[in-house]
Amino acid sequence: MAGQLDSANHTESDDYTLARRQVTLGASPVTRARAYVSAYHQYELHLNGAVVDRGPAFSYPGEGYYQATDITAQVQAGAPLAIGIIYHWYGAGQGRPAGQPGLLGRFVIEHADGTREVVVTDGTWHVRRASQWQTGAPQRNSDGGDYVERIDSRQVPDGWDQPGYADTASP
Repeated sequence: MAGQLDSANHTESDDYTLARRQVTLGASPVTRARAYVSAYHQYELHLNGAVVDRGPAFSYPGEGYYQATDITAQVQAGAPLAIGIIYHWYGAGQGRPAGQPGLLGRFVIEHADGTREVVVTDGTWHVRRASQWQTGAPQRNSDGGDYVERIDSRQVPDGWDQPGYADTASP
């Protein structure tokens, strides 16, 4: 699907992925801004270092949906906008039909002068495995429930969701 990010070619269960893009917004005052995000299975949206939204998507693959969020208060005209998304693919299991890991995002920023900026997930995003989450963790129960989270905070890329971060992951 056009615009879908593919979890950095990782398809095993219990995979966490970081996706990032930075843009500089136009100088005209921002009148309205919205984020539309869909990810299998869960995501957390960061803008300029702040968590602004979280969402699940445990629907059937042919019936995936997105969540719309007003982000007007988080964006500033003429300033950099760092968009970071962590998304978690559980794999098939209890309450989670089989499907494919991935992320779709569309960010629409409207300005007072009538211009509109649209940022979408595409090949310009930096995507990498979120290595602070350790894979291979046991499941909480034997019928395919959630995984136990094992997080190594030493591996969190410091400032990955803030403007000016020098991302080495290939876009």
